[in-house]
Amino acid sequence: MNPRLASLALLVSLPATGAGMVTVPRAEGYCGSVPDKSAVCFEWRMAFDPDVRFLAYGYEDGIDYWFSRKSGDGRYQTIVAVHPVLRDESRPGRVFWGYPWDITDVALPDSGSDDAMLVSFGHGIVAEGEADPPEGQKRVPAVLFVGRTTQPETTVEVEDFVPLSLHEVRAKAGE
Repeated sequence: MNPRLASLALLVSLPATGAGMVTVPRAEGYCGSVPDKSAVCFEWRMAFDPDVRFLAYGYEDGIDYWFSRKSGDGRYQTIVAVHPVLRDESRPGRVFWGYPWDITDVALPDSGSDDAMLVSFGHGIVAEGEADPPEGQKRVPAVLFVGRTTQPETTVEVEDFVPLSLHEVRAKAGE
């Protein structure tokens, strides 16, 4: 079997569940504080740690995606920039770019630590947003999410996803 097809088959068949994120209402949190209300802005609270947030912010021509930690005084500290990749159960055998309006949850491995996500550093995805990754981040990982794509032509190629904690993702992104 072609190695690319084998990687894709593993990717698509990798067991994963959801229920790892809760949507933060747009008027609250980060999105509620941005001055440009015309921008695309989505925020989710991570179930494993309610202070950890997944954020998407930008405009039609580029949206940035990252994980942050919200401090007690409401400030957000960026942990790691990521590329969102989407699994749509209604379109088996393919993965798609994870537009924020298509994402419903983060894909969680069936086993492992409570804060593990499915992550890959093996991809050719080029950033579409305008923000630079946080200081010390040399690589931008792809993180697997689940949802329903509204743009099925935006397939992406990603090699094997592995379960990693957010701490491990940040460490590997700095390598």
